[in-house]
Amino acid sequence: MFGRPYQLGYVTGDLSLALQRLGERQGLKNFVIEEQRRPGSAVRRVGKGYAGPMMLEIMEVDPAIPSMYGDRVSDDPAEITLHHLGYMLDDPQDLDRVRAWCKARSLSIDLDTEAPGVLAAIYADTRPALGHYSEFVHLMPGGAGWYDKVPANTP
Repeated sequence: MFGRPYQLGYVTGDLSLALQRLGERQGLKNFVIEEQRRPGSAVRRVGKGYAGPMMLEIMEVDPAIPSMYGDRVSDDPAEITLHHLGYMLDDPQDLDRVRAWCKARSLSIDLDTEAPGVLAAIYADTRPALGHYSEFVHLMPGGAGWYDKVPANTP
């Protein structure tokens, strides 16, 4: 694989209920909530918080909107289900290496996007081998503080 693991990405049907359950069961109570306002997006809201050095990203998904997220949402709206493992890429050339790696293995890339000057991200469908997606992110200079507002959770 490429980069260093930095994030566990989960999906849920109800972010508020999922965060309440995480707080009760795991003591994880500090999350920043981001509203998603892209028309037609299956992701409605996202909660992010650190558990030790690992960031947890919990995405509230509308399973009625076809996407790479919906098939992982549990019938229990408070349950979280693993969707992806996120890898941080320090070298921007690793993005091309990831693309070539996926092509050599006939793995589809379900998302390949860039916010110019901020970040680039690739979602590779590694479910056949790993059971989850793999997300590869490269932060550009304009994205240096992208995760600064994500709070820590301490025991």
